[in-house]
Amino acid sequence: MRPNLPPGMAYNSTDPVSNQSFTFYAANTPANACNVRAAGLKVSDPIKQTVAPVTNVFRQFATGGADAARTYDIVQINSGAQGGMAHMNTSNPPEPKETVWANYKLIGTLWLEACTLQPGVSQLEKQGIASVNLANATLETYFQGPQNNFNHNRMANCFMCHNTGGSTSAPKKYPGKNINLSHALLDSIPATGPIPTPTPCPKK
Repeated sequence: MRPNLPPGMAYNSTDPVSNQSFTFYAANTPANACNVRAAGLKVSDPIKQTVAPVTNVFRQFATGGADAARTYDIVQINSGAQGGMAHMNTSNPPEPKETVWANYKLIGTLWLEACTLQPGVSQLEKQGIASVNLANATLETYFQGPQNNFNHNRMANCFMCHNTGGSTSAPKKYPGKNINLSHALLDSIPATGPIPTPTPCPKK
């Protein structure tokens, strides 16, 4: 777990994000000392299985940058789902193992306008709707916030990488693609041979 950046606090503030410790955050660590890209991670103690340097983490956008109405929906979904799962050990028959899911919550969702998707768009993040600055704070710590957008756009989200752009770099050259192709599938594309170009979604 990690704390959310308090409302109104800058991501690079010298103030601490929280006075409470979390799994990935030490209490009273300043915001500007968190989410730091480490030069290189090394095993500091093979016996204890510890690594260094350690990066303190906070979530820059509590609901991925969603507006007030969508944030309200996210809060309501979490409240209903977590409340129901927390009481599963009192159901008939009781399901105590399922109560662990009450510790999980929805941060946000991201999608595109209907019938706007087409191959060959490398900066698809600009077309995102809802949680437009959505990132996994633990796995994508350094990609939180538009200040980390390598395309220099005002939002940073999943579509920065999961886009429909092609590649002109050898040996993995391929044309624009449909978004439902994963990085793993793209990595297995043969270096040679023609690849059919997908058809854009018809506009209404």
